[in-house]
Amino acid sequence: VFACITFNMKLNKDLVATKEAELRRAVAADSIAVVKEAEAVRVEAYNSPYVAPELRTNDICIPLVNQA
Repeated sequence: VFACITFNMKLNKDLVATKEAELRRAVAADSIAVVKEAEAVRVEAYNSPYVAPELRTNDICIPLVNQA
């Protein structure tokens, strides 16, 4: 199970870092535990490189900690 944030624009390291930090703050505010390892973060880009940046759809997803 993942916590995800959807956003648009062309992917770059700064934007990914900003959105990951935003997602981590949001889940922390809701007392949801996510993994801390950066390697577990998934960056998903859905559109062709020919799509205008403002129309692209991207997700950043972080796995939730198993609390079973």
